[in-house]
Parts: sequence; C-alpha cells; structure tokens
Amino acid sequence: MIQLGHTLAQVPVIKAILESFDDEALSRLLQELDALPELESLIRSAIDPDAPATITEGGIIRAGFDETLDKYRKVMSEGRHGLRISKPRNVKRLVLQH
Repeated sequence: MIQLGHTLAQVPVIKAILESFDDEALSRLLQELDALPELESLIRSAIDPDAPATITEGGIIRAGFDETLDKYRKVMSEGRHGLRISKPRNVKRLVLQH
C-alpha cells in the first residue's frame, strides 16, 4: 500500500513530462488520465510508514487515523494486561463460591 501511495504521487510528474510531447493521441489520453490525488492522500494518511511488509502482522493502519480502531487497539493491549492481573482474583473467588 505504501508503494501504491508513492506511485500515485509520481503520476502528476509523469503526466507533466508526457504533456511536453506534441502528439494528439497522447494528448487525448492524458486528458483522461486521473492522478487520483484523493486516493494518494488517503493512503498517505492511513498507512503507517513503518508498517510491516505482510498484512498478517497487523499495524498497517496509522495510529490516530481511525478513532474506533485506536479504541480496539487500546482494549487489546490493555485488556491482555488486565486479564493477567484479574485472573488470579477471579479464580480464587470462583473456588471459594463452590
């Protein structure tokens, strides 16, 4: 995804170079060429530049990009810690009840 963002950023540069040629067919094609600046901007703002190469590792979406995702990440990281702390107390409570 990061590479796609870099590639999309180069489209205006390539388009400018191609516009310097005096070719009617090329000019028509260039009029149809969309640099997709919105997509390039979205990718740059959403993808963590230090994201791992494989999607299975997670950490692709930049922290702060999506509030809900940030909340889930916090629950995942703090939740594991909280479970480790509360598990012994809960086990004792369950044993005492039976």
